[in-house]
Amino acid sequence: MSAYLDQNLLYVVKPETELLLNQRIWLELKTEGLDGNSVSIVTDSCWATSQSSPNGSLSHDLIISGCPNANDETVRLSGNGQGTSNVFSLNMFEFNGGNREIFLHCKLELCFKMGNSCQPTCKPRSRRRRRASKYVDKNPAIISMSWTKNKDH
Repeated sequence: MSAYLDQNLLYVVKPETELLLNQRIWLELKTEGLDGNSVSIVTDSCWATSQSSPNGSLSHDLIISGCPNANDETVRLSGNGQGTSNVFSLNMFEFNGGNREIFLHCKLELCFKMGNSCQPTCKPRSRRRRRASKYVDKNPAIISMSWTKNKDH
């Protein structure tokens, strides 16, 4: 998982990069060494927590069952289930209560194409419905990254 400051994925977010509240960032979820003709990566879910544990007490869903959270209109997702990488973007936020850290967690699945589409079917945002994921609990991998807000800002 890598974070970027632009949609073309040219400017990497580095440890010293200052991120501002409501600033848009792009996250690329990418595999290495897989044949994109036979397998796709599917981002089943992504969520942010206020603690390093994926089960933190404060959490915010970003991607649910392969689709952007209908309750967070800043989340955009592209390329999910189409190849060996996908990208989603969101506006930076912070949790209430003075916690300066955000931990991002994503649950990924590998989908063997074999003539089938691996793309999740997402409903339009206005309907605000979830669909059941066809990838749940098969062989998930969870990856995480974190940000710490500067004390001065």
